[in-house]
Order: sequence, then structure tokens, then C-alpha cells
Amino acid sequence: MYNSTGDLKETVYYVSDEFVRVVNSSGTFDTTYVKQDGVRVAELESDGSNLFVHLKPFI
Repeated sequence: MYNSTGDLKETVYYVSDEFVRVVNSSGTFDTTYVKQDGVRVAELESDGSNLFVHLKPFI
């Protein structure tokens, strides 16, 4: 990605369907996607936090 002056702002590497790396002036940030039966159910962030994804509401 580039900013308005044409300087490189960040680079995103799609290593696989489960792993993405973002490199910018703040550092390197990795995200690992966790899938179950081909559906993303969670994201593991570089800082150790987890995000759980619910695609359908619980009844």
C-alpha cells in the first residue's frame, strides 16, 4: 500500500490461506486464521490475542 505521496506505507504477504504477514513502519504483524471444515472460526494475532468468528447466530 502506498500513501498519498507515493511512499510505500505497508506490505502485505499472503503466505497461505491460513497465514498473512503485514510489514509497516510500526513493525511486523502476523495473523493466523484457524479453520474448521474449511470455515474460518478464529484469528490468532501477533500480540497473542484471539478473535473468534461466529458466522451464524446461536439459537
